[in-house]
This record gives sequence, structure tokens and C-alpha cells, in this order.
Amino acid sequence: MLGLLCVFYGLSTVEDDDVSTEVCDADDTLICPQCDHNCDFTRLSASCGLARLAYVFHNPMSVIYTVVVCVWSAVYFQSWSQYRAELAYKWRVYQCEEQDEVMLPEFQQRQKKKLRVNPVTHMEEPVVPTLEKVLRYLGCWLTVLFIVSGGAVLGQGCRKL
Repeated sequence: MLGLLCVFYGLSTVEDDDVSTEVCDADDTLICPQCDHNCDFTRLSASCGLARLAYVFHNPMSVIYTVVVCVWSAVYFQSWSQYRAELAYKWRVYQCEEQDEVMLPEFQQRQKKKLRVNPVTHMEEPVVPTLEKVLRYLGCWLTVLFIVSGGAVLGQGCRKL
């Protein structure tokens, strides 16, 4: 709801924004071509719509929105933690740890071969081999790199429009 108010504020005050007004009024200002070969110079005022659209979503109210969302998420997390602790106390399961959950049978079968004695508890625990860990991390980082590079390419494509 607050996000919509932020956008509506931007829509109602877009005419008062100095930067987008300067961009829209710059009829005789030319900017460099957007491609390397066979492109003409462009008038700055051609970017008027994009400047106004940018202001609608990035106005002074968006800073307040960001702070409110950050505070709300911290308060919500703390409230949820407190509520969870109250339920654990009421149900008398506050001494149980989350690690007492039962593993899925498929995971247990897969991990039967890979056990190691924990030096602290002296109990056997399942362990993930180093090669498997490296492959998992590599897969995660490649996924993140792919998403970030895709966003960069999409951003460049939108900029050229």
C-alpha cells in the first residue's frame, strides 16, 4: 500500500521535478549517438518520457519507503521470533532443538556411505564430500553470474530503446 502511495506521489509531483523539466526543455541540446556506427546525434528532449518515468519511481518519497520497509522487516522478524518462543514455551518444546528433525529417507540412504565422527560430540554425522561442495558452490555462483549478466544485458537493451 505504501509503495502505491509512493508511486502516486511521484505521478502527482512529476511536473515539479527540476531534472526531468530540464531534460524536456532541452530542445537544442544534442547527446552522443547510442550506437557505434551510422547513428545520428539525438536531442536530449527525446529522453523526456524516460526522465519523467524515472522520477515517478525514484522520487524523494522512495527513500522514506525504503526506510519503512527495512524497519518493518526487522520488527516483523523480531515479533515472529518472540511469537515462536512463546509457542515453544506453551507447548513445552522449548528444550527441543531444530536439529532433532528427521532426515528424509532418500537423504539417509544417500548419506549412509559418507559418515564421519564429529570431534566434539564423538558421534557419527553425515558429511558432504569436498568435490560435491565445490560443485554446488560453483553451480550457485554460475547461476548468480548468469542472472546478473542477464540483467546487465537487459538493462543495456532497455537503455538503447
